[in-house]
Amino acid sequence: MTSDLSVTLTDSPDPVSVNNTLTYTATVTNSGEGNLSGVTLTDSLPANTTFVSATPSQGSCSGTTSLNCSLGPINAGQNATISIQVTPTKEGSLSNTVNASCNESETNSANNSASQSTRVTVGTVYTVNSNLDTDDGACTATGTGNGCTLREAINAANNNAGKDTILFSITTGAQTITLTSSLPSS
Repeated sequence: MTSDLSVTLTDSPDPVSVNNTLTYTATVTNSGEGNLSGVTLTDSLPANTTFVSATPSQGSCSGTTSLNCSLGPINAGQNATISIQVTPTKEGSLSNTVNASCNESETNSANNSASQSTRVTVGTVYTVNSNLDTDDGACTATGTGNGCTLREAINAANNNAGKDTILFSITTGAQTITLTSSLPSS
């Protein structure tokens, strides 16, 4: 009978603004044929973050800079999830790595670790999702509306003091934005 424990790690939102909540979701899965016991997840939280909470779907977690989650047994074909919330305190890039282990000997331990990089921004994040060149004033911050054109994003960012971030999420493949007039400055 083979034993195989694996872990994945996702983040949301990405990018995240300084002093806003970032949620990592770790999923520990038993892909082997037998039940696993003593399953644990460890996570040394990234620098420049403040711990908020760690909530496992089973078992318990302890620690605030180094997490240790005792998940107990995970039956074959089942998984456990851990929601880890932190607050980034500095602009830049975060990298988080989690590690999973169990009491049993495994056939594949290469999938017992997972990492996730997260971009941390300051100010408001605007997402350009159109290759049109219009400005109806409808550009809203990412997550609060339907996005905007490049012209709208620049105008919205120019109306805010300090730094803002403009991301592009139009469609797959090369895209062209044809300007009908000069873009706003500053």
